[in-house]
Amino acid sequence: MEERAIFIFDSLNGHIRQAALEAYFLPLHVVIPLIIKSHVTDESKYSTENFKFMNMKDVPQQMNGFDCGIFANKYVEFLQVNMDVNTIRPDYVLVWRKKLTTELLAWDFEP
Repeated sequence: MEERAIFIFDSLNGHIRQAALEAYFLPLHVVIPLIIKSHVTDESKYSTENFKFMNMKDVPQQMNGFDCGIFANKYVEFLQVNMDVNTIRPDYVLVWRKKLTTELLAWDFEP
C-alpha cells in the first residue's frame, strides 16, 4: 500500500515556522483517516493510518504578502493536470488575477 501524505505547497516559505505549519494541519492529520474509515467497506484497499506532512521545497514563491490565493489556485490547477508547479512564474500573477476575476464575474451565482 502506498504511503499517504498531505503535501504542503507554501508560496511564502519561511513566513510560518515548521512547527506552526504542522499545528495548522493537525486537524487534517486526524480527520482524513476517520473520513476514509467511515466511507470504506474494505479497509485492506485503503490506508487509515495517519497521513504524514510533506512540506514541498523549492516551489515558486510569491513576491509579496497578498498573492497567496493566486499561488494556491495555480498549484491546484497545475497539479490537477500533472504539470510541473515549478513552471509557475510570479511575473504572470497579474494576468492570472485578471483571468480569475473575469471567470468569477462571469459565473452565474443565482440559486
